[in-house]
Amino acid sequence: MSASLTNRSAGGGTGVLNDWGMDAEYGVLRDVLIGPMEHYGWQTGNAMSRRSMRIGRRYDPDVARTQFQEMLDACRQADVTTLVLEADPACPIRSTHATRPS
Repeated sequence: MSASLTNRSAGGGTGVLNDWGMDAEYGVLRDVLIGPMEHYGWQTGNAMSRRSMRIGRRYDPDVARTQFQEMLDACRQADVTTLVLEADPACPIRSTHATRPS
């Protein structure tokens, strides 16, 4: 993917996105853009990961891959167009979830 996913204006006043965005937490999900699993792992900058590590949970990549595939399968079974971003080792937590405006 060669296009930049940065859309916000640094000084504020970002306009409404034309291609991808999220405008509600409910409604009919038609399209989803999601990051891949290839380089995913718990990151210490994420509060949920830090809590999980603190209470002794361990990240299991096999379980995570299975859960990821189940999520994709559920979306596809619900006729949601699912687009997975290309893997990039520099972006291990690329977990963008966005919807395309109808």
